[in-house]
Amino acid sequence: MAPSLPAEWREVQDPDYIMEKYRATNPTLFVRDGHDVGVHVLPVSTSSPHDDERYRAAAIRGNRDEFDRERPLETFDDREAAFQRALEFATRYETAYADEHDEDAAVDAAVEAVQ
Repeated sequence: MAPSLPAEWREVQDPDYIMEKYRATNPTLFVRDGHDVGVHVLPVSTSSPHDDERYRAAAIRGNRDEFDRERPLETFDDREAAFQRALEFATRYETAYADEHDEDAAVDAAVEAVQ
């Protein structure tokens, strides 16, 4: 069964910061409400929307408008696989946060679990 986005998380539509910083086309950003934690899916090549696309998923720390740390999870040949890894990270984060009650420890545990 494919993971789904936990209730505490939401998708940010048209994340300006990612579009400007990476010049990414079609980026996806999920953030955890009330925490400075998120995960994004971006095309690996940001130079041309016509390149054969590979996608990368990465955990982020900071807010949706300006995150300060990125932790790469994996690079994929398929956008759907990158989405699944991002959703798995969010689910693992929630499990770890319920145990740890610490954002940094939960991010570390979730990244380790999905890599």
